[in-house]
Amino acid sequence: MAFGDYPAEYNPKVHGPYDPARFYGKPDTPFGQVKLGELGSWFGRRNKSPQALAGAVSRAFWRWQHKYVQPKRTGVAPFFQLTVSAMIFFYCINYGKITDTPFGQVKLGELGSWFGRRNKSPQALAGAVSRAFWRWQHKYVQPKRTGVAPFFQLTVSAMIFFYCINYGKITPQELQIPLNGDSPSITALPDDFLGYKREISMTETSISGDLQGKLERFCTALANPDRRVRQRGLQGLLELCQSDEVHTENVTEVFDYIYLHILKCYVDKYESCRAAAASVVSEVLEKLPENEFFLAYIIPAIARRIGQKEQVEESEELRLQLLEQLTGIVVKYSTVNPVFSGNDPLLKSYNDIMDILVKTLTDPYPNILRQSCTLIGEFSVATPSFHYRAEVLTNPLLAILKHRHSPIRTAAVEALGIVALHITTNSECVLKIVVELSRHLMDDSVNVRRECGRVGCRLLVELRDRYGMFDRLLPLVFGCLSDENPEVVKEITRLWEKCGQQYYVENEKELMKIAVVDYAPENYLEEWRRPTLGCRSIAQRSFKMLNIILHEMEDWKEDVRLHATLLLAQVILHAEGAILAYLTDIYPVLAKTCMDGDRWVAAEAVRVAKLLGNLVEYDDWKERVMEFLEKWPNLGHLKCFIAMFVGAGSTKWQDMEKISRLLVPLAANLDTNFQSHLLMITEMLVEAQQDHGKGSQEIERNLYEILVTILALNEDNSLHERVTSSLENLAQSSSSSSVNDLHGKHLESVVKSIQDLDSTNSERAEPILHLHGLLFHCGFHIQPFSALQEAVEIVMELGAPEAKIKILCGVSAALLKWRETIHTSLEGRIALLRGFLDTNIIPAIVWKAGFNAESIRAMCTTVVASAAQGAPEESFVIIPDIAEYLIPLLDDDLVVIRKFAIAALVASGPLPFEQLRLLAFGLLARLDDPSGEIRCAAGSALTKLKLKAGSDPALSEAWRKIIKEIFHKIVVIDGEDAHIILHQLRVTVVILKFQPDHLDGLQLDVAILRKGIPGDLAVVDLQINEDRRRPGLHFQGDLAHGEAAACGGNDNVNVGILNPFGVAQLHREDEVCGNYPVGRIFNEEVDKA
Repeated sequence: MAFGDYPAEYNPKVHGPYDPARFYGKPDTPFGQVKLGELGSWFGRRNKSPQALAGAVSRAFWRWQHKYVQPKRTGVAPFFQLTVSAMIFFYCINYGKITDTPFGQVKLGELGSWFGRRNKSPQALAGAVSRAFWRWQHKYVQPKRTGVAPFFQLTVSAMIFFYCINYGKITPQELQIPLNGDSPSITALPDDFLGYKREISMTETSISGDLQGKLERFCTALANPDRRVRQRGLQGLLELCQSDEVHTENVTEVFDYIYLHILKCYVDKYESCRAAAASVVSEVLEKLPENEFFLAYIIPAIARRIGQKEQVEESEELRLQLLEQLTGIVVKYSTVNPVFSGNDPLLKSYNDIMDILVKTLTDPYPNILRQSCTLIGEFSVATPSFHYRAEVLTNPLLAILKHRHSPIRTAAVEALGIVALHITTNSECVLKIVVELSRHLMDDSVNVRRECGRVGCRLLVELRDRYGMFDRLLPLVFGCLSDENPEVVKEITRLWEKCGQQYYVENEKELMKIAVVDYAPENYLEEWRRPTLGCRSIAQRSFKMLNIILHEMEDWKEDVRLHATLLLAQVILHAEGAILAYLTDIYPVLAKTCMDGDRWVAAEAVRVAKLLGNLVEYDDWKERVMEFLEKWPNLGHLKCFIAMFVGAGSTKWQDMEKISRLLVPLAANLDTNFQSHLLMITEMLVEAQQDHGKGSQEIERNLYEILVTILALNEDNSLHERVTSSLENLAQSSSSSSVNDLHGKHLESVVKSIQDLDSTNSERAEPILHLHGLLFHCGFHIQPFSALQEAVEIVMELGAPEAKIKILCGVSAALLKWRETIHTSLEGRIALLRGFLDTNIIPAIVWKAGFNAESIRAMCTTVVASAAQGAPEESFVIIPDIAEYLIPLLDDDLVVIRKFAIAALVASGPLPFEQLRLLAFGLLARLDDPSGEIRCAAGSALTKLKLKAGSDPALSEAWRKIIKEIFHKIVVIDGEDAHIILHQLRVTVVILKFQPDHLDGLQLDVAILRKGIPGDLAVVDLQINEDRRRPGLHFQGDLAHGEAAACGGNDNVNVGILNPFGVAQLHREDEVCGNYPVGRIFNEEVDKA
């Protein structure tokens, strides 16, 4: 059969006008299976002709009689024979004469068909017949004095009997035909009686002749095989129904006349005709009074198009149109409508509507999905029978939750809430719905999240088993209470408070006692709003959800962890002190979340921990939390403890000593983030010490140890300012006058607390870094000096080469601050420094083979140079004693060793002749060093050599000769570079300045000096002034690249006079154009050293 053709079994002569319900409806019971008691209703549905009825009953009667009567040998066979014969008789004589006559005018022979149409209840039927029977008997029987009265009595009694036993067994396929608009529901003639029905409709209704002609013309056009004719007919019908000719008074008769033709067009093979037919029906339904008779035709027709397992209707737009039409029908025939007086007109079509919904909820067209969800909401209100098959809608709706369009997901969430309310037998299905909705609390769409919260609040109020599902429903509400959108929070908060109010009313006796002593915790956080007593009571009986929340807080997805943390915040907010019983389960997970890799999750976890510390009494949680922190001293536990400590009440300051003692071991941590948070709580304790811990030496020592350890181990110096500020505050709040006093009092205990220094530690080992930081930032002090010296000695003896170098760096920095940190007599300072150098530094200066030994030797040389700079008075005395170890370093392979050896030796006081001679020739050799920096440093050092006073005159004369020899070697100018020439001139002048007594009779070779000097050098003359202590070097010429450059760019310098202060005043035409230090060398850093 092609699409749109009539079924093969359809015969117009036999079946009359085509009716889809006959061929596509559910099959009726076969005749051979009909019970005797159902014979009347079965024939009523089939409505056979009188001849067919008589023949069928005649053939079947004796079979039934043989089956039910004769085997039992009872005397009721005549009763059955008489009853069935009477039924056939009255049916046949009244066939074709049935009218919708008022009850008082119904003849006795028409009683059965009249009651069949009216479908009265058995009680009403029995009462009505009982009252009317004697009236009819008196009217028809008694006046005639006939003997048929018993016959009538027996017949009517049998009709009532069979009607009562078959009441309620009529199948949905029985046809209903409205014969009068006043009758809302009547059972009437079947389909092959169509001709008679139409005759009644046209002869007994209020349709005008003109309108009747139009209807007949349109109906004829609808039966035309040409599509264009049918389409014009449908368009004409649509215009007619939209006009004033069809109104509320005649619309019933009009639709009664055309509905079979219109519904036939629902299966037309052309989409335009099907769409036009649906539009006509929708237009008529708007004007049609609330008469449910036509539902048995329209809804099955819609179901055959969009409610089958396979997709029959291919057009998406037409499927949506039919679904909207069904939604309009459901709204119109809702039980809320007072017309139906509480009856359920949609009950007979319930299965068809549910089949349609199951199918359309899987439609790929988004608008159909949204309309289906709307239909679910309307249908649940329209019929009290919605719960019969509500469960079958669950899986299709859950599939829609994954739709890419947020409006579709929003509609699906709302529909799922409705379905969950109407599932009365399967709590697992409701649980499945709630779990799926909970996942969409993290949806990107605000509307979806808001709808989840609305559904949760509605279920908390209306769900029958809501008390048993509080732990599953609350996440829907709590998730929205923590939403980022303030409008969602505001709306769900209002609905949540209504839920709490209802719970309070339902449990008023119990909660009234609690309300009397219901006080808010101390220092309730301003950022949180305290829930009502009813809301808190609901949460406090739903702690089973904690296990789920804590499990999700460890999920691998960031959004899941964040959502679970927000839920935990709401649980704690509502539980308040009752959450203490679950602290052991909550705290480890919360601490782990505090150090989450996602900063939003970690920040929210810290916020939750602060709330937890505020709502639970400090004395109740301190022992357990401190135990956790002591056992697992990681960042998460520290952050969680700090947050809870911040949120706690004022009683927390009573445990300052205990807390500071707990934090001391935690300070030895290299993680900068950990150090920052540890410093945070330490700063709080330092500030509070002024009021709560002043005078406690243990608190002061613990806080100092924490701060100094953080300062020592913080490698990037990001916390240096904060630690320094905290140390200053600690000094002010304690008995110490300055930070150095704190170092002097407590640094020794910090040094002694460093463990494992005697191991072979690398430079990255925590003990090495700790000791290096203490030396670098705190320096040497009198009280802890021996402890520091001992610690350095251990490292220099047992540490790895890298560790030794690291510690020597710290020692070098500490020695630079020697004058600021060591406050004692000069003799005491000399003794301390000498002992330290002799013990730890001098042994490592002695040359040893190997790269490691060379690196250590370089660092030791740096330490000595730092001592010379940081402790010049002490070095003036000490360095001559160790010069024998430093002078050989002038010939070392490393530039840095030669450089710092020169810097250390320069700080020395007068030396004995032998050491001075070795040093002088060693420095003189460095004038030819490959490094220009070393050459400059050596030249500068030569000017500061002094012979130790009281030496033998012969040694003094020998030193004079050495000076002359050095001078001759310096003034030998080799090369064309004017800069080098000028530098050697300056060195020469410096020697003249500092050693004038040894230069008597010395003549300068002018030719040598002239060699290589650019420009015209007229006179270079060396003159010894009268006092022989004010030598002067006069020169003239164009020194464009020399002194003029240093003088600010003057290209023509005439005269330069060297004064005894070592400053060359350069003149140009009697104007002082600048000063230039004579002893200055090119590398300023070496010159300073």
